[in-house]
Amino acid sequence: LAREGIPYKTFSSAYEVLQALAVSQPQVLVSDIRMPGESGLTLLNKIKERYPQIPVIIMTAFASIDTAVQAIDERAYDYLRKPYQLAEIRATVDVQRLSRDVTRFARS
Repeated sequence: LAREGIPYKTFSSAYEVLQALAVSQPQVLVSDIRMPGESGLTLLNKIKERYPQIPVIIMTAFASIDTAVQAIDERAYDYLRKPYQLAEIRATVDVQRLSRDVTRFARS
């Protein structure tokens, strides 16, 4: 992400993410499904309850139809399978930014 000029922060747990979100919200959040403590899907659900405007991209090395459907049902913005190409994340972030800009323009 740094090579692409995309600013980012990393966190070691869902708890740390939620603490950081209480202070400031990113344009996009990327989370793995498997992580220490709560799963990425549980984190997704909590983020959507508290910060529904934040697009969340879920990624996993253990992709299955069930987890993909669950992530989308829980309002994930996108679901990426590892190993992913940086271009996939870049394209998803660019589409999200464009969508947000169009929505902002339409409301003006």
